[in-house]
Amino acid sequence: MVRDMKKFKTLALAAAVSAGVLGSAGVMAAVNPSEPSNDRSEGQFDITFFNETKIVLYGLDDIDLYSTESADVPGSVDFDNPSPGQRTFTPICVASNIGSGDSGISDNYYEIALWSTNDFQLENSAGTVSVPYSLTLKNINSPLNKWGGGDGSAGGDYYENDVLVADSTDIQNSIQADCPSDTARGRIIDVELTGTDTVAAGVYSDTVTVVVAPR
Repeated sequence: MVRDMKKFKTLALAAAVSAGVLGSAGVMAAVNPSEPSNDRSEGQFDITFFNETKIVLYGLDDIDLYSTESADVPGSVDFDNPSPGQRTFTPICVASNIGSGDSGISDNYYEIALWSTNDFQLENSAGTVSVPYSLTLKNINSPLNKWGGGDGSAGGDYYENDVLVADSTDIQNSIQADCPSDTARGRIIDVELTGTDTVAAGVYSDTVTVVVAPR
């Protein structure tokens, strides 16, 4: 789940609506004249548009890995050499209305956290054998941050960087759009098996949770 501080904007907005204190330049509520006049009567009221902060993650794909036999140790898995042609990453895209939407202003930054059901271990169906792995967030194929693998960030640790700017401000239509990220464009999450022990044939899996939050 998103940290409590990440709920600040939404909670502050709800509190302001409830208390009726959020308005243009913080002015008071509507003012009506208290006394009749034979000349003129004047009052004031505020118009306030509550545009709720929204952010949406889209473009994630499942990753299927197929082992190859190690040339050094016949019958074992070569963790550093996945089968040729397979994709070892998922695209990741984010849409947000945090920014102004102006092309010259990039203030819609976000941060990201990753963790997994099995603490970055691919486990067999019985949960008795596991294969460790790491996840690396990349921008145009340059590493930004790593989780898992024994030497990266712990699950749930948030990472922020000025490169992490929302790909779109179109909240309504982004989740129906294609995420253009690949190894040459935009951001991806790359998986790498980090185990060295021989494991029996079988299917090993884990589920990764990705959370993005406004900065």
